[in-house]
Amino acid sequence: MNTSYDLAIREVATQSPPDVAMLDTLSFSHPLAGLFNIVNDRENLSASFVSGGDAFDFTASSFAMSLPDSSGEGVQNLKITVPNTNGEASEWLDQIPVDNETPIEVTYRVYLSNKPSNYGPLNDPPIKMFIRDIQIDIFTVSALAVFKSVVNKKYPNEYYTLERFPALGN
Repeated sequence: MNTSYDLAIREVATQSPPDVAMLDTLSFSHPLAGLFNIVNDRENLSASFVSGGDAFDFTASSFAMSLPDSSGEGVQNLKITVPNTNGEASEWLDQIPVDNETPIEVTYRVYLSNKPSNYGPLNDPPIKMFIRDIQIDIFTVSALAVFKSVVNKKYPNEYYTLERFPALGN
């Protein structure tokens, strides 16, 4: 079994029977809006987030992801575009106030079309990112997603005070 994500996906793509498809999924989650799950397919999918777990429903949709350009700044932005023709994506986003500072988490999982709903994703652990910016129009919702980055953290992110660390006063 391959431990590299790239090699594992290639192995599945080359060794799977011709009638088995790899199904890319995205799960958007936020404490105020709950989950918004989509699968890049023409049919809905019921699948588990972990092997043996409860199945969740993924709505059939299409989405596109553009890999980030090389950057010397330490931040890599992944562009995700989701159709908004039925308004579901923008309705989900409407539940989150604009001034809310909790980021939307995006989780990318890959499933096989011939596995049972409690099988779990091929990429375990799945890839998690956070939405940094969103653009909405009538037809699409486009978002920039980033991995959690230490480059963007304030330094120092912890203050050493006598109240918290009394031994500093010795």
